[in-house]
Amino acid sequence: YAGIDEPRFEKDGLLIEGASTNLLKYSNDTSQSSIWDGTVESFFTTTYNSTDISSPDSSTNSTKNVGLNTTNLWKRQLVTIAAGTYTASVWVYIPSGQGITSFGIKIDLQDSTNGSPMDTTVFDKWVRLASLVTTPDSKSFIDFDIRTNGADVGIAGLTFYSFGFQLEQLPFASSYIPTTTTAVTRSADVCSVTASNNILPAQYNSSLIVDVTLNVVRTDSQNQVIIDLVDQAGRIYANEFSSGKFSFDYGNHTPFGTANIANETRRYASSCNGTTATYYQDGISQTTTTDLDRFIAVPTSIRLGSLSSGASPLYGHIKNLRIFDKALSAVEVSLA
Repeated sequence: YAGIDEPRFEKDGLLIEGASTNLLKYSNDTSQSSIWDGTVESFFTTTYNSTDISSPDSSTNSTKNVGLNTTNLWKRQLVTIAAGTYTASVWVYIPSGQGITSFGIKIDLQDSTNGSPMDTTVFDKWVRLASLVTTPDSKSFIDFDIRTNGADVGIAGLTFYSFGFQLEQLPFASSYIPTTTTAVTRSADVCSVTASNNILPAQYNSSLIVDVTLNVVRTDSQNQVIIDLVDQAGRIYANEFSSGKFSFDYGNHTPFGTANIANETRRYASSCNGTTATYYQDGISQTTTTDLDRFIAVPTSIRLGSLSSGASPLYGHIKNLRIFDKALSAVEVSLA
């Protein structure tokens, strides 16, 4: 995991997320019986720091769980949860050959306020499962229940591995935040480049190409910004107006192209000849505009992955960002 103020370059590019807090203490050590309810542990045989398989962080910090009966109540943490919408998540690894077709988790807050179940049919591989739950009032604990074959039931002898429990007040799961004795907050990622030698005013010939992979496509009226041209009001969105679609905000604008899908990489491009801008998705022309009024001023900097205020974070990856001092042709865009 990257340290504080360290860019998180991953296989999909530079990861940029907003702030979030993992409310669960000892996120990867459920042996802490004062935090994780020890009575619930009795429903499973548990081996901490199992060396059977490598954890998602390439360590031996995963936990081996073996069901003792059909009880599906797996883990419980005593934690105060205010009214709101939350996502609980955990990494699981389910060995194949155990006679099940699916495995899943579901969240239960105190008085049977249930979260949405999430099942997987992937075996012999680490998978992160997440459950969304909304509570109208405060709760005092959270249960992680398991599911097998699409039902809320455990199986005696069923073996699976777990790593990295997380509970955050977001309508989706962000990257894992390790905790020990207290909840931990990850600050928002802040990334910008200087405008000097990187400006792209529309009154000049210029082009921009960028690859974007959204970890989540938000549907809660929150925009997801790729680039903000600071002090110029020009912006490039990966998801605007909860449409899931891309837009270049150089003046009047509307989202265009095919809606984004989480964890799929899309390439977006703009090519401007000084009077007309053409916008592309995956090398294919989508729309043109002559409304470029927001390029009258020159930006002071180029903010990546959010607005300059920090609002509208991307929650995704950026890579292969290129700015050209010419208007690329359709063929040049398709080959770039």
